[in-house]
Amino acid sequence: SSSFGGTGGTEVLSVCVDGEAVATTDATLADFQTLYDRFTKYTGPVVDVSMTLLHKIVDYVRRIRLAPDAVTPLPTCGSPGDLLYVCEMYGLMEQVYLSMIGKPHSHIKCL
Repeated sequence: SSSFGGTGGTEVLSVCVDGEAVATTDATLADFQTLYDRFTKYTGPVVDVSMTLLHKIVDYVRRIRLAPDAVTPLPTCGSPGDLLYVCEMYGLMEQVYLSMIGKPHSHIKCL
C-alpha cells in the first residue's frame, strides 16, 4: 500500500495484488471508506481478492464518482458470487442495490 503526491483528489493510492499494483486517485475512493482504508491503512498485499476483481471494483466506484446522476451498471464477471463477496467486503452493497434497481447513485442521502 502506498501513496504519492498531491491532495484534493490528485493523490495516487495503490495496493499490491498478485505482485502487481492496482492504483487510483484518492478522489475515486473518498466516498467509500472501507475501500479507501484498504488503500491507505493496511500495508500488506491484498490476498483475498484477485487483481481482476479489484480492478473491476475500483473502476466501478470511479464511474460512480464521475457520473453520480447516471445509473452505473455493475461490472461483468464470470463469477457473480465472487463479485458480490468483494462488494460486500468493501462496503459497496448499497451501490450494488442502486445499480440493480436502475437508480443513480446521487440518490444516496445521509439523514
